[in-house]
Amino acid sequence: MTELKIDSLSEFRARFRSVALTLQADFGLPYDYKTGDADDRRAMAMAIAVLDELDIHIKSDDEEVNKYINKLRK
Repeated sequence: MTELKIDSLSEFRARFRSVALTLQADFGLPYDYKTGDADDRRAMAMAIAVLDELDIHIKSDDEEVNKYINKLRK
């Protein structure tokens, strides 16, 4: 198992924003300015699912990060 260390929610969003943009632009994941936040969360959830499948787990000492990631996994 490989771990990806994330120190804060802002770091998580910064790292995964580019992943969300790639999924939306290159793989056709929907994006609309009216539903942008929900679309970004969907893309981030998809990225986390891919990392889980590759046995790469996000680790954080920040409880806010852990709650956000668990919410995306649901």
